[in-house]
Amino acid sequence: QRKRQAVEAGALEAMVAAMTWHQDEAKVQVWAACMVDRICQGSDVAGLDRKQQAVEAGWLEALVSAMKAHADDEDVQFHSAKALHNICGDSAVRWKQQAAKAGAIEALVAAMVAHREDVKVQGWAAGALYSLCSAEDAAGTKLKHQVFKAGGLEVLLAALQLEDVRCRTWSACAGLRICCGEDSAAKKQRQHAMEVGFTTSLASSISALATALHSDDVELRGCGAWALWKLWEVMEDEMPQRAVEAGVLEALVYALNSRDVELQRPCVNVLYSTCVGEDAAALERKQRAAQAGSLEALVDAMKHSKDADLQRDAACALGNLCSGDDQLAQQRMLRAAEASAVLALQEALTFCEGDEELSEAIKELIRRMEEVLRKARMEEDGASTVAFLE
Repeated sequence: QRKRQAVEAGALEAMVAAMTWHQDEAKVQVWAACMVDRICQGSDVAGLDRKQQAVEAGWLEALVSAMKAHADDEDVQFHSAKALHNICGDSAVRWKQQAAKAGAIEALVAAMVAHREDVKVQGWAAGALYSLCSAEDAAGTKLKHQVFKAGGLEVLLAALQLEDVRCRTWSACAGLRICCGEDSAAKKQRQHAMEVGFTTSLASSISALATALHSDDVELRGCGAWALWKLWEVMEDEMPQRAVEAGVLEALVYALNSRDVELQRPCVNVLYSTCVGEDAAALERKQRAAQAGSLEALVDAMKHSKDADLQRDAACALGNLCSGDDQLAQQRMLRAAEASAVLALQEALTFCEGDEELSEAIKELIRRMEEVLRKARMEEDGASTVAFLE
């Protein structure tokens, strides 16, 4: 309510004017950037409306101007980058284009070059570059290329070397955004990422991404989950073992228990990909995932969500974790069944209309779980009878 009142009172326009009139005063720039960052927080309708009003009031241009005028001031760079990240995050691509036109990309890259050891500047500048690269349409592709041409991958690579979870997570996400896509530009950008060592640095950052999943910062958790998911596209062969060693399975279970659908979706996909396969190493990963509580977490996610994609993906992940013919596989199957997986899978069937192959796979999984559960109960009843007779 106070944010709305501030906007209605003309705070956005007044502070832009103050930044212009006192452009040489770093403290004015810092406090103004802090204010707009707070006013524009939120991705609901009201939050997006405040962001639009900020853009219309000239905030994108004002923040870039502040960064250019005070290139040596860490606080100005940090707070301006943070505000740009916030405004350009869950926003229309035209705002990202407007920010780029104002020189935001060059200003953010320059900030990362000038303040290489400042993790706050590095982290939020990387976050702002990620926000500018987050659109998936043609305009978004052009923005990714602009970041690439401005030296974005090189500064993100340097940021990946810093021992800070936020910095490494946002840098990984921004770099992966730049390299995503099947167009010729994206392929060249991926090739360059390999040549400069960005892909290798991503591999060493998996533990930081896993740590991000434990964060209290919802946005950072989502960023970490998305980056882990996208890493499969660039290092599929190495990813399973590295993920296990970095504690990713345990982090995924923690994140799955959040009941945040936007976070759960990529986590389910990473869990599935990490545990897929029937060789000895894959079976060991399935067992470790089960020991971490993944079966119960998947069932709980299915029980508390009506999201069709989550239902289907979680059903596939359950089937993957329960696959195998050995005794441990039977134990995993029983553990899932005892966590009410059968009921969850029956509900998931309602989201599989039109996908006959998946529907049949889920029905078979239900049948196998019911059989394992029935045998376990018979054994329990037999044991109870023997104990009674004795």
